[in-house]
Amino acid sequence: MVLRESAWAGLGSDQEKKSKKRKRGDVRKWTRAQLESVVQASEGELERGLRERNVVDIDGMSLLTFKLMKGRMLLLPVKKLVPLLNLTLTLLTIHSSTTKGITTSSVEPMIDGLAEHDLPKDLGMAVLELFGSIKEDVWEAEIARMVTEIGKGLLEELRGENQESDVFMYKWRDTVGEQWSEICNFKLLEVSHSLVEEIQLIRRENIS
Repeated sequence: MVLRESAWAGLGSDQEKKSKKRKRGDVRKWTRAQLESVVQASEGELERGLRERNVVDIDGMSLLTFKLMKGRMLLLPVKKLVPLLNLTLTLLTIHSSTTKGITTSSVEPMIDGLAEHDLPKDLGMAVLELFGSIKEDVWEAEIARMVTEIGKGLLEELRGENQESDVFMYKWRDTVGEQWSEICNFKLLEVSHSLVEEIQLIRRENIS
């Protein structure tokens, strides 16, 4: 995979400090045009691939780098996305204008809320666009995708370990919150994630 290194160390991490620990030549920086030249895929296929791997554009220029700067593309590791998406769902609950079928919120309080937890505002905006759509300053969240990525991240944390399915499901539902706990279903992970089998998560029941 071309984008195998990540600049993002997780929610609340000190990107600048971590970047200084790396040698200048350690991380290859990629523009979108460069990716298109080396990846054998159509523009649509590349876009889907980047989205599936949680790669975000910062100010539209696609680069992978250790320093969080404008004009950069960042690969967001699924395991480190768990606390960020948990926070995002919490903020959505707080700032949504409705109490039923919560999927939308004004963009500004979401960005400000993420920034209060040390997520730069440009990256916060990119995350909202990755997990939803923005129209006229209103963010509409893709709840099922966020719930799925949280489940995948929790599975990553268990790589190589055994855990009963009901224990994992309890943790997954607890992480996404009561509002969306019913969305949690192993079928969401079965479609796109091989870790269900790899970590031998299911010991007492089959995924069905």
